[in-house]
Amino acid sequence: MFPWATYAQKHDNLQLFGFGNNAPNPALFGGMVMDYSFNPPKLYPQKRKVDISFYSGIGSDSSGHLMFYTNGISIRDTTHNVMLNGDTLNPGPLWQQWKDKYYP
Repeated sequence: MFPWATYAQKHDNLQLFGFGNNAPNPALFGGMVMDYSFNPPKLYPQKRKVDISFYSGIGSDSSGHLMFYTNGISIRDTTHNVMLNGDTLNPGPLWQQWKDKYYP
């Protein structure tokens, strides 16, 4: 009824994708962040240990700051380390095949 009085919670301001630090050419294929809290959105590189496809899961706080993310293989915190009990998600043959990359 009053759209000018509503504010977004910014839980989905970030999108992470790209490869980790072991990419063949990190300058071209390294980790990237798309930050939608800017207009137009900003795209910037991010060093991290894990590969992420375009279909990652990301959790942000109400200010839009990254809290955790997943590539389907593990859940990582803001320091890009595996969270407590955050490893071996979706175990099985497909996980075994892709465990060093991301869950397809």
